Amino acid sequence: MIKFADLLLQLYSMVLLARVIISFIKIDPKQPAVRFLAKITDPVLDPIRKFIPPTGGFDFSVLIVFLLIQFIRAVLQG
Repeated sequence: MIKFADLLLQLYSMVLLARVIISFIKIDPKQPAVRFLAKITDPVLDPIRKFIPPTGGFDFSVLIVFLLIQFIRAVLQG
């Protein structure tokens, strides 16, 4: 069960990374893949953005979620 949770967290990290890469490339937000990534990441990122809005064109919410995922993975593995 712990390995499955760890796998899901790794996959979600990859989805977040894809979202970051797409934001740098400036792909049309109407593309289905971009909308899909937004649909599965925005519910996690939006609450953090309420407290820490994007600053200077950089969205710190993604970094915070990455750090939270790494913390959870460390707790699960330890």
